[in-house]
Amino acid sequence: MNRRQLGLGAAVSALASSFSAGALAQTRDPGAVAFYDSFNDQLARLPATIQPDVRAFYEMNGWRPVWTADRVRVLQSSAARAERHGLSQADFFDFSALTADRAGGEMKTTAAAMTYARVLAEGRVRPETVEDLWEMEKNRVDLPAGLNDALATNRLLDWFEGLAPTDIGYSNLSAGYVRYRRLINSGGGWPAFRVGANIEPGGSDPRLPLIVQRLVAEGDLSAADGARISAMGNVYGPDLQAGVRSFQARHGLAADGRIGTGTQRSLS
Repeated sequence: MNRRQLGLGAAVSALASSFSAGALAQTRDPGAVAFYDSFNDQLARLPATIQPDVRAFYEMNGWRPVWTADRVRVLQSSAARAERHGLSQADFFDFSALTADRAGGEMKTTAAAMTYARVLAEGRVRPETVEDLWEMEKNRVDLPAGLNDALATNRLLDWFEGLAPTDIGYSNLSAGYVRYRRLINSGGGWPAFRVGANIEPGGSDPRLPLIVQRLVAEGDLSAADGARISAMGNVYGPDLQAGVRSFQARHGLAADGRIGTGTQRSLS
């Protein structure tokens, strides 16, 4: 690049900056002007990995703040669905703190929204760190453009929901995660099961009450069936065998009703 090109590039950059500042001044919005003036300082306080996307997003928006009260409410609704994807809203958003931070809350809200969006689209764990032969390409999303379009068209909630995978495997895993998490939160899960001797149909074992509790908790037995089976004592009868076969089938085990080593390990 020669000096003339360098000079032209600098002039264009300066002209663009002057135009943005002038346009903001004409809005007579002190908040927008203050946001523009402090942009670089606020950006530097964000994690380095998200700074390029945040800068690109605000460049698309003329360096103006975008998070109105209505948009924040929609963002809160989107964040409330994090559990469906095996995520915790608290890991990404602290809306009380964002609202209270009058100076940096605007940009921090954008950074939080983009971080959450990236995890939905690309996942939180790098697959190659847990699978040596992982060869599938990671999903890539243009976050600045996507967020900008979602806000401009009032489709923020739909945009977030469309980032996550839609295949049946992901849906089943997500549903299973939600079910187990709610089960643990509501009742503390189930008692620990000790692996020991095989339990054969028609036999008896002091661990059977623990199995009944587990099968009721996971839905392989109804609460009424569980109470009735428990009242019969430590006998491994046909009704309990049916619940065990259901459990085995869900866990990819041979659904033969025998409570052997594989089934016991799945119960433990």
